[in-house]
Amino acid sequence: MAVLVVVSTVPGAVSPQPARAAAEHRSDVGLYRAIVNRVSRGEDYYVAAAAEQRANGYPTAPAVAFREPAETLLLVALQTDLARHAALLGLAVAATLALWFALGQMDLTPATRRWSLLLTLTGMAVCLAQNAPYMHETWAGLLITLSLALRRPERWALSVCAAFAACLLRELALPFLFVMLAFAACERRWRESLAWLGAIALFGGLFAIHCVLAGAQHRVGDLASGGWLRFGGLSFVVATLRWNAVLALAPGGVLIAVLCASALGLSGLRHGLASRAALTLIGYVVAFAVVGRPDNQYWGILYAPLVPLGLALAPPALKDLATRAMAKTALPERSGAPQPSSA
Repeated sequence: MAVLVVVSTVPGAVSPQPARAAAEHRSDVGLYRAIVNRVSRGEDYYVAAAAEQRANGYPTAPAVAFREPAETLLLVALQTDLARHAALLGLAVAATLALWFALGQMDLTPATRRWSLLLTLTGMAVCLAQNAPYMHETWAGLLITLSLALRRPERWALSVCAAFAACLLRELALPFLFVMLAFAACERRWRESLAWLGAIALFGGLFAIHCVLAGAQHRVGDLASGGWLRFGGLSFVVATLRWNAVLALAPGGVLIAVLCASALGLSGLRHGLASRAALTLIGYVVAFAVVGRPDNQYWGILYAPLVPLGLALAPPALKDLATRAMAKTALPERSGAPQPSSA
């Protein structure tokens, strides 16, 4: 709650967005689709991406203006939109099944377990959109959910692999690896900590190579991004929350209440999955209050499934808080304790 209050005080952005060639501008999804088509015809990824970004008024600097090549190569390998949608839906099904079994390991009533899964599906509904396979955040968000659901104290290898794959598809998933590393280290699980640290180091090396290759494509006269440090505050966070089938049209006040309840629900359940999901959710909320332009609101897809999951867990958390508060007020006074004056 305190974190959300601080976020709400962050001032709005006033920096102008970088100019784009309005006459030739296409949507981001259209850009990614065009790059996939060019790579499928045998062009080098970085050459094709630079040509499309240059032609459509997108910046080619800094290097992080280029998406990582993993999603493009995956879509090229799948060849058709039908296969691409099938692969994305298969990932969503895998995340759903893993989450169902993970919820079964928690101390939840059957009704709470069912509602948790059903509400979480609303956060995954974006994968049904026509252009969903071309959105990097869709793949990464599902892989983050899958990683959380697969992780067990005695089995964590698949969780590490899923999280690493999320980073390859979108570098914005990297903070999630640090969350998992922090929990493993705090719990003194040293082998698991080394695995998460190794995944972070490996991704860092691969991303450095990506930046070198992408940076070499910049030409004199190309546009350069104005940066993503915008301090959008709570208004940008609210915009990211709308990437949910149920919350898309909700008023801002409702979205804030949902976010607070979700954070409370995840934080109140003493379980590894919920605790890790809580820190992931809060971490992204704090980060997006500082980083992100108004047109980057689709970054909310990264944590979209976590919000409804926490919302489903909020009633038990609130009930537990109320029970403990009432029990504390009902405690008998200790003998010998000073009594209030009759005056």
